[in-house]
Amino acid sequence: MSPLQAREFDALVIANLERGFRRNGHTPVATADLAGVAERLRALLEEKGLPRVPPEGRPEQAGDLPTEECVAMERRVLGPLATDERWATPVRQLVKACLQPEFRRCRDSYREREADGSCRRQQAGKARGRLSGSPCVDCPYWLELTVEQHARVVRDGWAGDAGTFECDPELYLPSDFRALRRHVRACALG
Repeated sequence: MSPLQAREFDALVIANLERGFRRNGHTPVATADLAGVAERLRALLEEKGLPRVPPEGRPEQAGDLPTEECVAMERRVLGPLATDERWATPVRQLVKACLQPEFRRCRDSYREREADGSCRRQQAGKARGRLSGSPCVDCPYWLELTVEQHARVVRDGWAGDAGTFECDPELYLPSDFRALRRHVRACALG
C-alpha cells in the first residue's frame, strides 16, 4: 500500500471499530489502541498479501480461512489487547474481511431462516454484534452492488417487516464497512 492508501486503510479500520464499540454500548477505547490494531492489521495484510480476486466468470465459492490460521492472525492483530474480550470479535471480523479469499457468489446468509421463519442476521442484536451488519464479511455484494442495489437486495430478502431495515439501514448495511471492503479490493487490483 502507498502511504496514502495506508492512512485511508487505518482510518477505515478505526471507523469500523469505533462504530462497533459504540453500537454495543462499550466505553470508548483509547485512540492508541485503535491505531495499534489498524497498524497491526495493515502489516499483516501487507505480509500475507491482499485477498485473491477470483477470475471473472468463475463462480466458485472461495471458502473461509482455516481456523488455526485465522486464530493466529487474530492474536497477532490483537497484540497487547488479547486479554480484553471486547476486541476479539471485531478483530476476527476485520481479519476475515481483509484476508479471506473473495466469494464470487453470495451465500445468502443474511436471509437464512430459522425454523420459526425468523432470520438471525436480520435481528438488531445480531447485526449490532457484526461489523458487517447482516451480510457476511466477505459477501461479494459489498463490491459488486451500489449502496442502493445492495439495500434493495437485503430489503427484498427481509423476513419480517422491511420497515425494521428502513428505520436503521446503517445497522444492517454499514457504509464504513462497505468503504473498507472496497478499499482493500482497490489495493488488491493495483
